Amino acid sequence: MIRINLLPIQEFRRVSRLKKQIVIYAVSVAACVVLMAVVYLQAAGGLAQLRADEEALTTREAALRTKVKKVDALNKEEEGLQLKLNVIADLEAQRKGPVRILDEVSRQIPVNRAWLVHLNKSGSNLTLKGVAMDNETVADFIENLKTLKRIESLLKALEELDDLLARAEQLKKLDELKARIDGLKDLRPAPKDLVARLEEIESPEDLVSRKDDLIKQVKLLRKGRIRTNFYFDNVDLVRSTEEVRNEMRLKSFSITCSLVLTEKKPDEEADKAAKKS
Repeated sequence: MIRINLLPIQEFRRVSRLKKQIVIYAVSVAACVVLMAVVYLQAAGGLAQLRADEEALTTREAALRTKVKKVDALNKEEEGLQLKLNVIADLEAQRKGPVRILDEVSRQIPVNRAWLVHLNKSGSNLTLKGVAMDNETVADFIENLKTLKRIESLLKALEELDDLLARAEQLKKLDELKARIDGLKDLRPAPKDLVARLEEIESPEDLVSRKDDLIKQVKLLRKGRIRTNFYFDNVDLVRSTEEVRNEMRLKSFSITCSLVLTEKKPDEEADKAAKKS
């Protein structure tokens, strides 16, 4: 017997494939939606964190701005105080400066042979006017005014020699020592004994062996010489004329010189030595 299948196989297969496609599509759409939701949630969380960080940074910036303003105010206050301190220091220097200069000038005047009647300071220029017994006294006064420069030159030369002696073991030649000897010879008056001892040195080894004795002699030369922070330079006689005062024939003189600041503190060792002596 012949059997005939009357069921719509083709239609059934088409519907089945369509259902599968619909299911796959639906699953894909759902997966996309889930994926998008996850991405959105992550982005939203990241954005929220960024906004929180931004708010924290804004708050910190505001706090730092406040601190910066306080620091700027303190810096301005410090500048104002420093300016005031500089003004006070200048006034103090101006107050003490002429007194120290006058005191030093008075030390150099030949006692009972010359008298200062006028002192004028304009910038670094100094004008001294007075009367003296004779021209020899005026010349002695001028030489005395040059004393501070001689002391300054001597102390500077001794400091340079002291530094060289401290490096005696490192010297390979005596060229630097010879230069120091020439500098000491140029001083007026020159420390002849020290120069003579230095000229006896013939080799770097000889210098090392005599170093301690030379250092002691340098200290002895520095002893009692107090360093000031200025000296008189270019001391020149401008005028010297005769005049009669109280039935005495005197020499009226005018001396000009320049005031040179050494910008160095007094030699503490020499100062202490002078006080002890």
